[in-house]
Amino acid sequence: MLYYLGLVLALVTVLLAFAIQRSRLGFGLVAIRDDERVAESLGVPAFRYKLAVFTLSGVIAGVSGAVHAVQINFISPASAFGIRVPLFVILMSVIGGRRHWMGPVLGAVLIYAVTDRLTGAGLAEVSQILLAAVLIAATLFLRGGIITRLRERPIPAAAVGVLVLVAQLVAVEGTVITQAAIALLAAMLVLLVPDRVYRAIYRVLGVRRRVSHTY
Repeated sequence: MLYYLGLVLALVTVLLAFAIQRSRLGFGLVAIRDDERVAESLGVPAFRYKLAVFTLSGVIAGVSGAVHAVQINFISPASAFGIRVPLFVILMSVIGGRRHWMGPVLGAVLIYAVTDRLTGAGLAEVSQILLAAVLIAATLFLRGGIITRLRERPIPAAAVGVLVLVAQLVAVEGTVITQAAIALLAAMLVLLVPDRVYRAIYRVLGVRRRVSHTY
């Protein structure tokens, strides 16, 4: 029951993010983020929009916390106000991408898949080091997050991820979740390739490809 509750809540949250980004409220929030004073001068009700999105995010967080409390059967100050949850939220947004509703979803899938597998294997310290390395790499080379590069390079990233996953399924023993986590990391390596190297590869292959630099 808790699994299905969490799944429904996750789907509702993603659908809300999708709907908000394409609504008048979403456009207003983008304008407020870029320059609140200019947005207000153009007629955007900044206070009302910020209050609405703050309330909505609080409701989602409260419901998520209620489901989590039922799952673990207790609440402590360390678990509720520790650094782990806000740090993971920042990691998901930065790595996945803050300017698109799909960015934090991709970041959450990558982070939890990797940390869960490494922690289950008794390598919790390694998972923290790996997450720090991924955060540094994303900050330096993925200024728009995974979603920005993924929209530019969907075929190479998907091809590498699928090839790595199939190779593991054929030649390596292990759970599907572990193999999927490794495939995700392999696909991310393709996204970390600098644009100049990416363009040079396409020139060698004789393929014309326009790489966007918008973030």
